[in-house]
Amino acid sequence: LKPDGNWYTPSRSGFGFEALTFPGLETYVAYVYDGRGIARWVRAYRDADAGIGDSADLPAELLRGACPLCVFGAPAAESVGTFQRRYVSPVRGVMGANVTFPAPMTGNWNTSEEVQMLTSPIQCP
Repeated sequence: LKPDGNWYTPSRSGFGFEALTFPGLETYVAYVYDGRGIARWVRAYRDADAGIGDSADLPAELLRGACPLCVFGAPAAESVGTFQRRYVSPVRGVMGANVTFPAPMTGNWNTSEEVQMLTSPIQCP
């Protein structure tokens, strides 16, 4: 299974997940919204030396730093919850994030939804 690409929930637009896997690493970036409706990036990753397997729960981190409308800040990551994923096929699965945004942000993002790959699967040689 090589799940690299963009994943989304067809019935709910506006958010999604990016999956990237490399030998020894499995990583995800979730594009979700805080309690005020402001888009946020949340990442999750783990060592995947034994292969990625069908399902996993990974620690989720909020990325902070520079943004187009922000005062520059050094890049930093803060633990905010968990990311879950389960692959049903190479192009279908279930993904979700259970995160609570730290102050001065508000709210949380708690979802686990059926997803499908938006981009074409990468064929490995």
